[in-house]
Amino acid sequence: MSPREDDAARPAGSRKVTVAWFIVILLIASCLRPALTSIGPVLDRMGSDTGLNAAGLGMLGALPLFAFALLSPLVSVPAQRLGIERVLLVALVVLGLGILARSTPGIALLWVGTLCIGAGIATANVLVPVIVKRDFSRYISVMTGLYTAVVSVSAGLSAGLTAPLAATLPGSWRAALALWAIIPLACAIWWALLIRGPRSGRGGTGSKRMSVAEAVTGAMPAVASSAEPLASRKVSLLRSPIAWQVTVFMGIQSIIFYTMSTWLPGMEAEIGNDPALAGWHMFTMQIVGIAGNLSVSLLAERWRSQSWLAMVLAGCLIVGTAGALAAPQAAIVWVGLAGIGCGGSFSLSLAMIGLRTSHPAQTMRLSGMAQCLGYLMAAAGPLLTGWIAETTGTWATVLWGLLVLVSIQFVAGALAGRNRKIGEPAS
Repeated sequence: MSPREDDAARPAGSRKVTVAWFIVILLIASCLRPALTSIGPVLDRMGSDTGLNAAGLGMLGALPLFAFALLSPLVSVPAQRLGIERVLLVALVVLGLGILARSTPGIALLWVGTLCIGAGIATANVLVPVIVKRDFSRYISVMTGLYTAVVSVSAGLSAGLTAPLAATLPGSWRAALALWAIIPLACAIWWALLIRGPRSGRGGTGSKRMSVAEAVTGAMPAVASSAEPLASRKVSLLRSPIAWQVTVFMGIQSIIFYTMSTWLPGMEAEIGNDPALAGWHMFTMQIVGIAGNLSVSLLAERWRSQSWLAMVLAGCLIVGTAGALAAPQAAIVWVGLAGIGCGGSFSLSLAMIGLRTSHPAQTMRLSGMAQCLGYLMAAAGPLLTGWIAETTGTWATVLWGLLVLVSIQFVAGALAGRNRKIGEPAS
């Protein structure tokens, strides 16, 4: 039966559910960054109203990343027991309520809300790609591309719109940040209605459903359930140079991205740019980052070695950081280069997790190591850079530090990109 005949044979209700499922998945993707990228443009106002200094504001930006690092490896436990859909529903509600709590007067609610935001996004970060692989397996490349694009666009829009909204809304920054709770809460309602109804075309109640581990690895159940070879199990990732090279490459790009997302308006304030302009520069960084994502998806697997691609992407970050030190008034150019470097480096990090491993179970272990340690490194970025800028009285010191880091990323990427797998002898 041809795909067209197969579509025609489906009940009309099945097609409607599929379209609704497709739309709500992309809407959920749009919830995963605005809560993080929206605070940068209003961070100064938050500090003035709450009394937090630069170190405290840096901790506010770092707290969700600590939640990512600690919770991401644990999400599979409740997902296996309660079901992916139910856990994702809880995550959306927690995210929406966390955004509202963060926007409510009271220093305790500010911290509790920020922690809830981190927990909600960490859970959704793990589960949404699982659902994409499980329910859209025939169109996974298209869905992954759309998913990544929606994440980037929503992050950019929140960064660009929050400062103008804070300047016009009666509640200032609190109202501007609270508006971003509408999307996750609306998604939660829609998601609750969808998961209560029939899910035609995705296997009935009697069909075997993929587990979280199976979906994350992209393996069929028979492959995922097979034992990891003894030689692979014996390899300690903590003693593997390749595993550390991938982890360092991923961690440094995360440091750069989240430091820029949190502190770019503060950096630009030093050269006289207002928060609204810096917010639109952040929008540019996110949108241009799509070009980096697409370049990796098109090029990463065409050659055995990805070293050259890793060096080009890290080179964009080196030039962008050095340019910001040498000619800060051309901020839009340097931010654009940073967007390409961060967007492409993130996608390449994920690709190398699969390319440098030889078994799905080993892929899972490397993914856990790289993401856990990578997010811990990323959490240190906003925290330490805020403290360094406050201590030294200038953001130039921070930029010099970032320049050293991206130089290390350049070397780590060149090594991690070589055509080798963990546990194999060096050729």
